[in-house]
Amino acid sequence: MIFDSGHTPPERRSRTSTRSRSHATLKDFSLSALVTGFVSVLVGFTSSVAIIFQTTQNLGAMPGQTAS
Repeated sequence: MIFDSGHTPPERRSRTSTRSRSHATLKDFSLSALVTGFVSVLVGFTSSVAIIFQTTQNLGAMPGQTAS
């Protein structure tokens, strides 16, 4: 019975050096990727804060309570 899981057995995998992997990782970085990551984190954080502020206002909290 032959079972093909779709994976290459360890003895047939190419051995990639650590140096070439780190070079490939550095090659993936770019200014646009950095800016995109920063913007997505910023949008995620600010949307969470906006939801919390809106919820506290809907519950009748005073602005001073919301800020604390």
